[in-house]
Amino acid sequence: MRHRAALGSLSSILTPLLACSSLLAQGAAVPGLPPRSAPATQPSPLDRVGFEGSLKVELAPVERYYYPGQPVEVRATFQNTSGQFMKVIPELFDPARLKVQDVRGTPLAAAARARLATQPEGPPPEEIFPRRSLERVYRLSDRFPGLGKLGKYTVVWEHPKVASAATLVQVIRNYDARREYVAEVRTNMGRFSIEFFPSVAPNNVKNFIDLANSGYYDGLQFHQVIPGILIQAGDRKGDGTGYPGYRVPPEFSQIHHLKGTVSMWHHPSTVDSGSQFFIMLSDQSQFDGHYTVIGQVKEGMDVVEKINQVPTTEDHGRMPFRPLQSVHIEEVRVKGR
Repeated sequence: MRHRAALGSLSSILTPLLACSSLLAQGAAVPGLPPRSAPATQPSPLDRVGFEGSLKVELAPVERYYYPGQPVEVRATFQNTSGQFMKVIPELFDPARLKVQDVRGTPLAAAARARLATQPEGPPPEEIFPRRSLERVYRLSDRFPGLGKLGKYTVVWEHPKVASAATLVQVIRNYDARREYVAEVRTNMGRFSIEFFPSVAPNNVKNFIDLANSGYYDGLQFHQVIPGILIQAGDRKGDGTGYPGYRVPPEFSQIHHLKGTVSMWHHPSTVDSGSQFFIMLSDQSQFDGHYTVIGQVKEGMDVVEKINQVPTTEDHGRMPFRPLQSVHIEEVRVKGR
């Protein structure tokens, strides 16, 4: 009898407990207990590691310009700006975080199942040292076939809490050293054309044509006009100090600086050129052997002379011979034959 009483008492205790357990398993409310809260959303690995405020991502194109059909690559730099070691996780380098859109803001579609080649290959290190960085090169054209078309594109690396600034990628017309090119320069005072000398300055000629095809010169001022001597343009700063972010070694030749000669300008501290060029209005032998000649005016020398006649500042001060009226390039269009 005593055993039966004990079993009955134990059953009376276990039955309510089992009922509560069943209700809890089903997510239902249990009388006398506070409501059960919903399960928390699983955070992203980036959230758990705490990259916000410590990780800086920068993008840059590997090449200045790309030609149609050429692999388009960007270099991503992941910088640990904190004073502590940062754990590296696969999601950090996930290529799906790279987004590409054209200049109109239209996103480029990613190819289905396309893999995005990266360099270096293999697994990354386990940690980023304090105030150090890691780099990855991504071949975007594998994932975004639309990058094979001429145009300008912006690329960003995005995460809800960490994002890079947009970087510009340009696909321009292909330069063929076997062809002859003529640049038609349209200004607000008329048109003139330039024919090139690739046999004496192949790298500087290619640089000028690539810059022109990228639209670099469009809208720039003739920032220096020396009466009877030259007109000069190609500086985005407009003060004679600008260059495109790189320099091209000189290719001096025996060609004389005569009226109509087109040469690449360089700062007195270097012989390397960039984007600035000048056109001679008279024979100036003192320029020979000191500046790289890239061509000569083929047509429209009268327009060059008209530009050279605009009023300018005096020949002293920080900005001598600066035009007192707007004289600018509207467009440079390169044609091959």
